[in-house]
This record gives sequence, structure tokens and C-alpha cells, in this order.
Amino acid sequence: MLVNRKLLFVGFILTCTLSGCGVVQVAESPESWGAAGGSYGAEEWTKTEPSGVYPSSDSVAAYCVSIGESGQKKFNWTLQQVIESTDACSKAFVEGLS
Repeated sequence: MLVNRKLLFVGFILTCTLSGCGVVQVAESPESWGAAGGSYGAEEWTKTEPSGVYPSSDSVAAYCVSIGESGQKKFNWTLQQVIESTDACSKAFVEGLS
């Protein structure tokens, strides 16, 4: 039986991709997840609000808690990791505003 090697290779790639074995999810650290969320939040705040207007501490805390909870749902973190992510988010948010 003759087999075209090019078609066999393409078939293998398609099979791996469609079956999920070609997908690799890299778990992100809580600190990097929180810092990225905090930086993004500060960037968006400075885009939409006039200069010199800052968010309340409660709103930053609520935002960062939601960032930590989303990371917990996505990566199945422990409570300690959620707290680390939330701390990194708030620190990055404040640094982004200054």
C-alpha cells in the first residue's frame, strides 16, 4: 500500500490539533497575573479619566479582587495564591497611576 508522506504528515498535524494534544496551556504565576491586571487597569483609567482624577481605594480593591478571583478560576489557585495575585494587582495599579 502506497502512502503519501505529505498527506500523512498533514493528517497527523490536523489530528493532534483537533484532538487537543497540540494545545499547551502554561500556568501563569499569581504575581504576574495580578501585576498584568493592575497595569492594564491603571492604563485604562488614565485613558478615560482626566488628569489628576484618581479612583477610590475601594474601587481599586474591588477591581483587584476580581482579577485574583478570575485567576483562581482559570488556574485553580489556593487562597494564598489569590491573595498574592490581589496584592500584586493593587501594587501595579498604584504604580501605573503615578
